[in-house]
Amino acid sequence: MGVNVGVFGELAERRQEFCKAVAKKDSEADLSYYSNVLGGKVVSVLEPTLYPEKLQPAVFAAHLADYCVLVADAPSKVFAETVVLLDLLEKKAGCIVTQAGLKPLLEKTLLKDYSEFPSWDGARDAVFALQRDDSRDGHPVRAVVDSSFEVKGVGNVALGVVERGVLKVHDELKALPCGKQVGVKSIQVHDVDVKQAVAGDRFGIAFKGASVADVARGTVLGGLGDVTREAKVSMRASPFAGQPVEASESLHAVVGLQFVECRVSSEVAPGAEKQVEVVFERDVVFEPGEACLLCRLNSKGNRAVASFKL
Repeated sequence: MGVNVGVFGELAERRQEFCKAVAKKDSEADLSYYSNVLGGKVVSVLEPTLYPEKLQPAVFAAHLADYCVLVADAPSKVFAETVVLLDLLEKKAGCIVTQAGLKPLLEKTLLKDYSEFPSWDGARDAVFALQRDDSRDGHPVRAVVDSSFEVKGVGNVALGVVERGVLKVHDELKALPCGKQVGVKSIQVHDVDVKQAVAGDRFGIAFKGASVADVARGTVLGGLGDVTREAKVSMRASPFAGQPVEASESLHAVVGLQFVECRVSSEVAPGAEKQVEVVFERDVVFEPGEACLLCRLNSKGNRAVASFKL
């Protein structure tokens, strides 16, 4: 039974210092994972290792996080960008660890209710006190894949997080957007073989019926969701975007754990909200009402520029 915590901030060493105070490292990649077992509850900590060099890991960590920890020693461009992306993704549950008096800078965002702590101790206690939302267990299974690869002697393996429902051995699940049926051969949670994984758990599965390429990062298992290449949405541009979101500008959308190039049909000024059409370069899978982030990767200012719900 798990809860997922995203750790954000400008300096990787400061993020990792907090992660090590809470949990033990499980894996290291662009998005690294730490975990701790407390009274049967697994706390999974997600650290966007390649941020701020790359924006995607921070957005992926925010998407998966039930609770966000923002480590900030001083105001900076990276601090501002992090606040903007958490605000656009509506991450309301979290705390800020700072001795620099930065909490007032959150007041005009959805992060205004974050708790403030001067040291690791208060934030660590807040993380350890988190309770898993078991109301998600009683739904059809929906799991999102973070990575997939081949393992000699095992076959195809996928790692990810159960968003809703209960993932079970021998399940036959539709993988979206590819549409193939995936058979679950075995499941591990916290490196232990189990018969099932519940909502909030980070899992590893051995699977059959599809290739590693079919079940790449962003794949949704369970068949829950719609697949599209275009959508009409109400787009909210951040007032800190720096410049308008321009019609036909090459941008990237983060939809769940999918990172897809896209274009919008008309200009949206910073701070404005407007109905636009978004056209993606390839199929994306989404749930109605899912918050998505629009990014301008070549920006010298905030790269997180707008959000919309599909």
